[in-house]
Amino acid sequence: QTLDTNLFLISPSGIEVAGNDDGDPVLVGATGRTTDSILSEIILTENGPYTVIATRFGTVFGGTIGGYSLTMRKN
Repeated sequence: QTLDTNLFLISPSGIEVAGNDDGDPVLVGATGRTTDSILSEIILTENGPYTVIATRFGTVFGGTIGGYSLTMRKN
């Protein structure tokens, strides 16, 4: 599988709060992958529903496929 993930967090007002294509460099050493995405330590400043968009890098032309797992935690 060649999936290269891309994540975005959108605020209730429609603003992109965070985005990530190639993960956390610290985790890359542990997993050996550079194509996993991560959004972490984000402070949510607006009340209301946020939207997570989980897609692939190169969405205009495609090119990567595969399964994925999405995990969310509240600290």
